[in-house]
Formats: sequence, C-alpha cells, structure tokens
Amino acid sequence: MTGWTCAWALGRLDARVGGYPFGPDGGLASLAWRRPVDDWLIGIARQVARACPFRMAAIGFEVSGSIRAEDLTDAVRGHHAYALLLADGACLAATA
Repeated sequence: MTGWTCAWALGRLDARVGGYPFGPDGGLASLAWRRPVDDWLIGIARQVARACPFRMAAIGFEVSGSIRAEDLTDAVRGHHAYALLLADGACLAATA
C-alpha cells in the first residue's frame, strides 16, 4: 500500500485526515488523529517483536529508509515526524 492509498483510506474514516501530509493538513493538528492510529500500529509492532525482534520500528507517512536506529540522537528523540518503537520497548510519539 502506498502512503497516498493509506491516507485516502484513513480519510474515509476520519475527515480530519484531509490532504495529509500536504498543506495545512500536515501540521501539528494532524497529531490529534495520528496518535491513536500510531498507538494501534505500535501495538501490532510489539506483537511482531515477540516473534521477530527488531532494533526499531518507525511508523508514519513514507517513513521507509528515513531514519535508522543507529542514527537516533537526542535531537531526533526530541523532534520527529514519526512514531518510533525501540527494541527496549520504549515508544517515542510523533512530535511533528
């Protein structure tokens, strides 16, 4: 599924998705609907990690290849557009 297809499908369920991530729909207001979706996906990732451990899972629009576990710094931990689930079970919610 492409990022656009997922955004379209989510938009059918919640009008707040709008044109996410483009224009005003991609701003901080999107966190209101994104956080519950991220939490749901993090729950799935935690279940997957029990069977197939990983160093980090990144959840967000077109996130593949955007960030790697070894590149996490305090700056990235403080401000990022993706929800991150780390191998130790820590979860960093999206802040942008």
